[in-house]
Amino acid sequence: MGHKYQHPPLVEALCEFLFTPNQPWDITLSGLFHEKIKKNFPEKNFKVNLIGSQISMQSLPQEITNKISVAFMLQFFNKEKNSLVQLGKDLLAVNRLKPYTSWEEFKKMINDNLFAYQEVFNPQNVKNFHLRFINKMEFETKEFKINKYFNYYPHFPSKAGTFQEFVTKIDIPLRESSEKITLLLGTTLPSKEDSISIVLDIDYSFALEKSMDKEEIETLLEHAHEEVENTFENSITEDLRNRWRR
Repeated sequence: MGHKYQHPPLVEALCEFLFTPNQPWDITLSGLFHEKIKKNFPEKNFKVNLIGSQISMQSLPQEITNKISVAFMLQFFNKEKNSLVQLGKDLLAVNRLKPYTSWEEFKKMINDNLFAYQEVFNPQNVKNFHLRFINKMEFETKEFKINKYFNYYPHFPSKAGTFQEFVTKIDIPLRESSEKITLLLGTTLPSKEDSISIVLDIDYSFALEKSMDKEEIETLLEHAHEEVENTFENSITEDLRNRWRR
């Protein structure tokens, strides 16, 4: 992103549209949608998501109950299993895994599947939009100094730059009150001993509740990508950029 890197850290890009409900879920329409994208996404999978849990407690322990919301998702994969389209009730998501080639290619995949969705489901308004890029990088523990590689990190004066496990998250408001970048930096499981693995997760979100034509979608995608890209470059140092250029 931004600069061109020989070894980019991006492991997943995700674009998600949540639409205002306008009709009951119809499994027949999902079949029509798959027919439109089947050439590029022939493989289908069914997924159940638990999207929320509320615990209601009464006066006695045995009266504790769980209320869980369930969302059904259809997933359509390409043959290489590095791209997928996810379809749910009033929801469309497009994912690209490694190798991520370019923004132009990913944007075309978003547009192609969004237009297919619009033709079949005829959504009225885009309610929420997300563009998310997840980066993962690994360092030898003995060489890792967080302030050498990142401009955004947790700070504790007596132990500055020596973190081994952490997570920090911030919401950055943008030009409108319902538009923001959520920036998360934290450790995850490393692939080998004596190393530390870092995730830099950047999520642009916009709650807009409006109908959008092709030109408006194009403007939104470009703006969101620019915000994500700028946030990424502002979060890292030149030392980290040089690691990816080698």
